Amino acid sequence: SGDISENVDPPLVLTDSLTHFYAEKIARMEGEEREIAEWISRISDSENRSILFMHYIECRTLEEIGEKLFLSERTVWNRRNAALDELCKLAG
Repeated sequence: SGDISENVDPPLVLTDSLTHFYAEKIARMEGEEREIAEWISRISDSENRSILFMHYIECRTLEEIGEKLFLSERTVWNRRNAALDELCKLAG
């Protein structure tokens, strides 16, 4: 029917598939990158985890991440910062 919604994954489904993708990616990493990825994997919110992976492991811009997750750049920025705050608390 040409409806664009038929061609777009809902954000929750997309986030679940990204989480699975990054779990597999961590298993293949070595050294410092793996240590960073393992810290990121401790983030409680799967979408925030995905944002950190895309930003710090894949070196994507916040704008690119927003386009992939169907979020505004500002929302991605806020979620990234919330995830970084959580990492700081985890690191103690």
